[in-house]
Amino acid sequence: MTSSNPPAGRITRTHDQIITKNMAIVARNNIHLTHRNKGKTKVNNDEPLITVPPIPPVIFTNPNTTNTNTSLSSSSTSASTAMQPMVPPSTPSPTNMNINAMILALAKIHATIFSTTSSSSSTTTTSTSLSSSITTPVIPSITTPVIPSITVPTSNNVPILLFDINNECTSSTSISDTYGIHTYIVELARCHQHIPLSILTMKVMTCLFLEPSTLKFVTHYTSHCNSTPMKCHILNVSQFPTESSISIGEWHKAWACFLKLLTDYASPEIHDQWARYHKDLREHADFEEHWPAILAFDMAQ
Repeated sequence: MTSSNPPAGRITRTHDQIITKNMAIVARNNIHLTHRNKGKTKVNNDEPLITVPPIPPVIFTNPNTTNTNTSLSSSSTSASTAMQPMVPPSTPSPTNMNINAMILALAKIHATIFSTTSSSSSTTTTSTSLSSSITTPVIPSITTPVIPSITVPTSNNVPILLFDINNECTSSTSISDTYGIHTYIVELARCHQHIPLSILTMKVMTCLFLEPSTLKFVTHYTSHCNSTPMKCHILNVSQFPTESSISIGEWHKAWACFLKLLTDYASPEIHDQWARYHKDLREHADFEEHWPAILAFDMAQ
């Protein structure tokens, strides 16, 4: 029998130690390649990789079989051999497969180093191959967001109001820029003429008060309820934009002026009736989408 002890002076390494040593050699060779790419001349030669010995297969033996009697006949030996279980073919374990993949990656890296002259892109390729061979994915941790709780301050089990009239300051100024109802509009109502919403807008009301010289009038004879006709001059409403051309904002402003006119010159019942009518229109669902239909209905009323 030959002795299994290694010869004197030879360093014996395990399989894992050889893999680790080869990785260190590849790292040093990468440093040498970087120095050569930078133009340095005194650079050590690349070190060769250590040959990785194959992993010995695992042999399954029958623990019930003993070799105490070495003088059995050949027939007894054949019978005992037939009774031993068959040795399954050795399959590489996941650890061996990872090691083999690492060895192949190291071999490719070694070949890339020696075949490259002075290209900086080879360093990037080498680092990428090494990283893709030995890097393990990192699973990010999932954190649950913390939702702060809102507590309402109370005093004697009564919620404390955020807005209290005692903490507010009374306003001493007014931002109202309305002129009120012009007498020309009152004359239209007194003569039982239709008052379109277009002359109750802020733009027309400003024109009535500030530019009276530019206005046009028509002669009208009143004959209401068989009364004696009376000659009067009333405002010509045709000089202003039509009622169908006003916008939503102008419509709201005109209705506010019309309700103010009813407050001053109509009975409370009439004012309440038209106020409820206006409330039903402005609170209609999808007011903006149905605006043309709402305006046409309002003009008809």
